Amino acid sequence: MKKILCVNGMTCDHCASTIKKSVESLVGILNIEVEIEKNQVTLEIDETTIKIKDVVEKIRAVGFQVRM
Repeated sequence: MKKILCVNGMTCDHCASTIKKSVESLVGILNIEVEIEKNQVTLEIDETTIKIKDVVEKIRAVGFQVRM
């Protein structure tokens, strides 16, 4: 399933890389795209393996604010 999250606090490529690496480490992430200019993260997840709230918690854990 495809999900789009609004992520505040991304200012550079390092921010995007931090988010991408942390989320990719979760089981059930099929694809992730981080767009700094749009302040959004687009995900494709396997909902039988992972819930979107787990992804939100992971992004918050690395220091960013997330809205769905």
